[in-house]
Amino acid sequence: MKKTYLLTTLLAASIAVSAQSPGGVSTGLKQWVKANASAALDTNVVNFGLDTVVNIWTYSNDGTKTYTASGNARPKLRYNTLNFLPTLEFDGGGFLQGPTGSNAPLTAGDDDYSVFAVWLSSSASSYQRVWTQKNSAFTDVGDGAALATWNDGRYGHQIEKSPYDHTIQRTYTANTWRISQLNLLNQATNDLEIIDNGNLSSGGTAHNTDPLGVDGAALRTLVTSYNHIGARNGQYDEALTGNVAEIIIYENSISSTDRSKIFSYLALKYGINIATSFLASDGTTIWDATANASFNNDVFGIGLDNGSGLSAASANSINNGTGAGNGISGRGNIVLSNPSALADLEFMITGHNSGALTEISTDLPVTATGSQRLVREWKIQHTGNVGTINLSFDLAGITTTGVVGTVTDFKLMVDEDGDGDFTTGTVSFYTPANFTGTRMNFAGITLNNNVVYSFITKALGALPVSWKSFEAKATGDNVSLSWSVSNNADADYYEVEHAADGINFQTVGKVSNSAAVSAYNFTHNNVAAGKNYYRIRQVDENGRATYSKVVDVTVKGDAFGIKLLSNPVRTAYAELEITAPKADVIVTELWSVAGNRIATAQQTVVAGKNRVRVPMDRASSGNYIIKVKVGDTNQTIQVVKL
Repeated sequence: MKKTYLLTTLLAASIAVSAQSPGGVSTGLKQWVKANASAALDTNVVNFGLDTVVNIWTYSNDGTKTYTASGNARPKLRYNTLNFLPTLEFDGGGFLQGPTGSNAPLTAGDDDYSVFAVWLSSSASSYQRVWTQKNSAFTDVGDGAALATWNDGRYGHQIEKSPYDHTIQRTYTANTWRISQLNLLNQATNDLEIIDNGNLSSGGTAHNTDPLGVDGAALRTLVTSYNHIGARNGQYDEALTGNVAEIIIYENSISSTDRSKIFSYLALKYGINIATSFLASDGTTIWDATANASFNNDVFGIGLDNGSGLSAASANSINNGTGAGNGISGRGNIVLSNPSALADLEFMITGHNSGALTEISTDLPVTATGSQRLVREWKIQHTGNVGTINLSFDLAGITTTGVVGTVTDFKLMVDEDGDGDFTTGTVSFYTPANFTGTRMNFAGITLNNNVVYSFITKALGALPVSWKSFEAKATGDNVSLSWSVSNNADADYYEVEHAADGINFQTVGKVSNSAAVSAYNFTHNNVAAGKNYYRIRQVDENGRATYSKVVDVTVKGDAFGIKLLSNPVRTAYAELEITAPKADVIVTELWSVAGNRIATAQQTVVAGKNRVRVPMDRASSGNYIIKVKVGDTNQTIQVVKL
């Protein structure tokens, strides 16, 4: 059993996330529960280890407030349900009870508020509550707020006021994930907005609840007796059969700009297309739906946004792939993962042009004449620099001339100038590192801002070198690189590139190609301690270039040490070789054997070997001690002055 967290842990978690809010929108935030917040969940493993049930779901914005469940009413935690993230599954009998009274999400009589949810129902023909706050008993006076479904494939803001479907205005499809918002405005007309990922791009649906204010008042006659997720009054009462990933409640209505930021956060997190621009928590546009209008389909991506508590290092679109990243047959699922240098407010987002997932032999570089490629093209918007990434593409259900599993038959083809014309400009090629079933995997690739890419599905013609392997090994402060290739008859040379940060690569060497040679080596000497990154830029005789994957290696470096290069000393100084594990400041001191300090000096050294001179012009002939200090480390060595 997973134990309930101590109060100190909850308080620490509350403090740690206090600066985070959905999309960076914090004003009026009353409730934020998310299934991926593992520290906010108290669970049990039951049914012989087959199920994980949820006992407690703690607010991510307030560690003192929780939803609870017990017995057979507990929802199940399902891993890898939605874009590599977990969700809570409700089986038509499970539900969660939340804070009520003064601790309820919405205060009694609130004039305007907003409810967001990421949810799915497996039924389009039943009454269900995703979330509700209401009176403890059914009444017809009109009270409460609820994100709920009707029994005819509609959903909306359900209140206990005849006609009870008055505010049920949007349709939904069973087993389809949806991001929804109920936005109640404090105004006489068009006071309820029901918005989801299906109508966000058109501005949503504004609904006039009642010109006389009767039903509009019912939306604001809030009571605080019940606060439930997954049911109305209790177990089995309008219970949800489906899943919930996240519920966010504000005590005020949300502006269009803040709505865009919240929807963008949820869409990027869960791989749900919203057909609009994506905004980061600081308001930066990270996917421009206008500039990328031709590619505004199945948009998803990876990124880090500390303001939203978003960390998405693996992603796919839910339209094409499963929660665990497996492709849906015939959809051409892409997974982006493993960014080498992901920092705050850095993103890589992609969408496609809805081209057919069938082959053509046109729009190819002249060197790929005779090859087959997919019609569909994808585009990248890259904000900041996430470094290199891994990309997989699932060929399940797609007919190709190339043989699935044969890496040399397939290529990732990148149009670097981004105009979508692969017959002009610079085109980069990547060979799959391997196949996993029908999924071809590309490792350590670079996709710059605005590039367009597609896939060669039968490689013919004078295509670039195929990379078979690339490895790096550290020995002392030297790094040995080895790589093997095939199809290198037209290659000219290989440039070895190095980066200390995985982003800013510099050329450190060059190796000539020979058509008769498939294995190559290069040694990079005197490398600084720490993690180092390498890639190979292969250049053909016609100037076309392609890159290998990126590999990293850790150089441990030598321990701090000193070595006297001349003893006895016949000049005005003693010369030392100092080996430093990192750049630092050292202090050298000259002492007499009687314990008197004669001279001291301070200077900077770099990582590795350094030559340092210790002045001895004030020392007469005799024996002396040289002390070298760096941080808390001291070493001494004896020297004779003639």
